[in-house]
Amino acid sequence: MSVPLKVKLTIEKARGAFSYVGANMATGHGDGYQDSHGELAATHYKLVHSIFSPNATRETKEHFARKLHEFIGRGIPMYSGDEEVDLTKPALRSMCSQDWPDDAADLIERLFKAYVAAGQIEVQDCGFPLTYSLPDDRPKDGSLLELAVNRGSHHAVRALLDLGADISCVPFKRSVIVPNSTTNPSKRVEVERGDILGYAMAMGRYSNPLFKHLTEAVMRKTLEAPSPSSSTEDADQPPQSADAPLPGARPRRAAL
Repeated sequence: MSVPLKVKLTIEKARGAFSYVGANMATGHGDGYQDSHGELAATHYKLVHSIFSPNATRETKEHFARKLHEFIGRGIPMYSGDEEVDLTKPALRSMCSQDWPDDAADLIERLFKAYVAAGQIEVQDCGFPLTYSLPDDRPKDGSLLELAVNRGSHHAVRALLDLGADISCVPFKRSVIVPNSTTNPSKRVEVERGDILGYAMAMGRYSNPLFKHLTEAVMRKTLEAPSPSSSTEDADQPPQSADAPLPGARPRRAAL
């Protein structure tokens, strides 16, 4: 005996996996698309948050991911309810501000990279108000990478670094960090702009896997940077013509 669709929807909703059109999509009955562009955008907004649900199964999240890739391909934005305010960038920024569940981290990483490839968000997106509450003496803007480091989302940090996020933008401004400490709550740590490792340590992320990702990124940038001495020596040398002998080459014998 088959379970009625209405009962399936109720079960899905009770599990907290999804509601609205997404619950219908989770059961596999119907594709969940609506005629209204606003409803499509609202569904897009709900789905991108529901893929993080701890109550949804891997199979359900895979279904969500397939639908989200379809929305990306169709260029559907994200709205919330009937207001039709474009929330695409805030929603995608929020992906960097939360933990990616281990059972869906690969799905979310592919999705985030697809959003970047589609131009719906930029990896170097920075200077926007951060979504978490801050004391008055801390900066109100940052970057996606700073947001991920601040929230301890190591999956997001790794994805952003893979996409070429600029580590010199973390922190975006000189920051005064007040670490969460019960032993010394008044301790303040000053972190200069671009000191990403100092920022991560001040936020207490040195035991998080993201600290390893950041350390490797800093080492790569250091190794790729040109040596100051070699660049100075090159600047002091006059330009050579195409006929000039290479340094250390033996002179050619004069023609007889």
